[in-house]
Amino acid sequence: MMKRIAVTQMLTPPPAAGFDSPPKLRMIPAMDEKPARMNPKRWMAFLPLVILPLLAAAVIEGPRLRRMTEHQIAAALVAAGQGWAKVTVTGRDVEIRGEAPSPEAAAVARSLAAATFGVRRVDMHVGTVPAKMPE
Repeated sequence: MMKRIAVTQMLTPPPAAGFDSPPKLRMIPAMDEKPARMNPKRWMAFLPLVILPLLAAAVIEGPRLRRMTEHQIAAALVAAGQGWAKVTVTGRDVEIRGEAPSPEAAAVARSLAAATFGVRRVDMHVGTVPAKMPE
């Protein structure tokens, strides 16, 4: 068996003539006042507080990230049998130098370096060793 509940709207009487709003409500600014403007001079003063931590992080973590990326690419190249390749990392750019046994080996080294997370560009300074002719 379900019970039914009747809901009625209650009307509140209007405030009395001598009624005054609480002090907290009197301190809230009215909506029709002039809107607050952003003052660029004020927030520009705090700009160094935002930039300095970012610069500090780049200076502190930059060399560690470079070494880590360089080691990761070199390990991937050695694991793929591309021990001839010498890797240098500058920022997010990778440079591969060496004498490749074939153009295909150079392409494999390039693709392995480009597939590494965080690498933006791979520069190849690679020559190929001419194959020895059988006598």
